[in-house]
Amino acid sequence: MRRFSLLLLFTLMLLPGTLAQSAAQVQCLDETTFSAQASIQLPEISADAPSEYRITTLRSDDLAPLVAVTNAEGDTFCNGGSDSATLYEFSSSEISFTPSVLAAQEFAFDPGQNSVQIGAENDAPGSYLVIIEGAFYPEDLRDHTYTIDIAASEDSTLPARALLFALDDESAPSLQLVNAAGESQEGQPTEAQLTTDIEISERAISGEIDQQAQITIPYDEFGRYALALIFSTGNATEDSLAASVSESELGGLDLRCDETIFIENALEIVLPDDEQAYTVTALDANGESPVLAAVDAEGAGFCETSMDATYGATLPDLDIPASQSGAQLVANEARRIVAGNQENFGADMLLLVEGAVLDAEAETDTYQVRITPGMLDAGAELEVYAIALTTELDAVLSLDLQASALFGEETAIICDNAGEGESCYGQNTLLNDYSVTLSAEPLRGYELDASLRLPLFGLPDNTYLPITVSANEGSSGGYVLILHLVTQ
Repeated sequence: MRRFSLLLLFTLMLLPGTLAQSAAQVQCLDETTFSAQASIQLPEISADAPSEYRITTLRSDDLAPLVAVTNAEGDTFCNGGSDSATLYEFSSSEISFTPSVLAAQEFAFDPGQNSVQIGAENDAPGSYLVIIEGAFYPEDLRDHTYTIDIAASEDSTLPARALLFALDDESAPSLQLVNAAGESQEGQPTEAQLTTDIEISERAISGEIDQQAQITIPYDEFGRYALALIFSTGNATEDSLAASVSESELGGLDLRCDETIFIENALEIVLPDDEQAYTVTALDANGESPVLAAVDAEGAGFCETSMDATYGATLPDLDIPASQSGAQLVANEARRIVAGNQENFGADMLLLVEGAVLDAEAETDTYQVRITPGMLDAGAELEVYAIALTTELDAVLSLDLQASALFGEETAIICDNAGEGESCYGQNTLLNDYSVTLSAEPLRGYELDASLRLPLFGLPDNTYLPITVSANEGSSGGYVLILHLVTQ
């Protein structure tokens, strides 16, 4: 039985509060530059035994990945998109990647030592799927060894894991994994599915590996195989502060960042309970200095007080010029997001949540918004917007029956298209004339985007209000959720 056709899948998730390693800068021949979130050294290509490797990269959100190949001469070739790459997908019990028009692909075929670097436009953090397809040729009968280095912390509650898929009907996957300490193991059977542009494989084995590892595919007979990686980057940075969140004696939330920042009556939202990495940005409408924290169920995590990207918003009753005067973080595992301003008084805060993608199979995302005493005292409405990244998505905002009853409604509160009375609860405005700026790129609203304006008067203190985002029938795609929260 042959033992060579396989796919390796590597899973790495970060704990809130851990520090990412500094990523190497990649300079492409076309002058594109990005930070490498992963580096993979390919098996050496012999001039006497020509080989070719195809490297395909996807992200779990609607941001564009980048893949670069550096040959033995030091030339670096980059590709930001590929038609064949758009057909790739992956699913397991832990995470899935759906086909994306933003998938990237590059090839390595020059003799000598070639390496692969993976990143994204604007160095955006997130979750990646990397697939490397190669082959054992009759002229090249030797084991193939890959060296992998992920620019992210290995400190994780979800261990790094390798999965191998057999691609040929008669082959059985075989794999040797060696971690940084020199300890080795072999893969065990697991359930997962890989779809490439030409085939589907469900026969896989898996095993845990470290952030830095060597992966060897033992040669048995010539034939094709594939090697893939899944990893997430972008939790805490070197400038992050340790966060702790506790219940206030006044009934709200207190946020402490190291010993330098203390915020009373902080705001809180809870992200959907999934494996998605979310980018959260805080902007203050009054020009104050916002602070963001991502914490676990016990209130421990990390704080961010700045950002390098340019964000802004022009929304009904709110205009925040695009600038870098905000705070931003990436939450890979932490679901609780706590916000306030560093001056520790009332905040007029806009939270933008990126990274969510809805498919056409009745998938929904539910965000919990804590209605704090400070929000009730401020007397302002809670404003929520769901703006699609492409016109392929018709987003819907809704509250369940129990939450809708808090507003005196006997049926579920829902907004399909903002500004259309019968399809949207309350007084709303069509979003065609409004926009947000995300990483210096404008995103305009359109007639199918949704919004809700919810009066908070009379709601119980510290109620968690569940706000659900869904896709109208037949639509799918990514979106940005925007929350306008005001507290005293």
